[in-house]
Amino acid sequence: MPFSETIALGALAGFTIYLGLPAGRLQLLGARSRVALAMFAVGVLAFIFVDVLANAGSIVNQSVDQVKDHHGSVGHLIWLVVLLGAGFAAGSAGLAMVEHRLRPLGPQNEPSWQASACWATWRSVTRSPPPAIITGGAGRCTGG
Repeated sequence: MPFSETIALGALAGFTIYLGLPAGRLQLLGARSRVALAMFAVGVLAFIFVDVLANAGSIVNQSVDQVKDHHGSVGHLIWLVVLLGAGFAAGSAGLAMVEHRLRPLGPQNEPSWQASACWATWRSVTRSPPPAIITGGAGRCTGG
């Protein structure tokens, strides 16, 4: 696939994500439409990933063939394999870092009215404080 087609597909996937962000926040579209936009973007991105990985594999295969025919160096082949692995690891680690930063730091605390209702219900039934298994060890009710 030519570089221009890769750029066009990436822009198409990015546009669906860019279009889906305000639609999801403002709830302009139904749930099915939002999921359809997201799945379309994921499909395009998966296609681009597979295409780029196939091209990278063909570059490494060419280098392997050159080493087999004694026309290329093993050092160059090792460099290409390391570069491919490092690029994949950096991309995966970058995604993990972004997800870690966007994820909330801990369990969300329930509203105080919910916690007090949980305590009041427990105390009215048992006349004792809730055990750690119910409070999650944090002195507050968990679960629904």
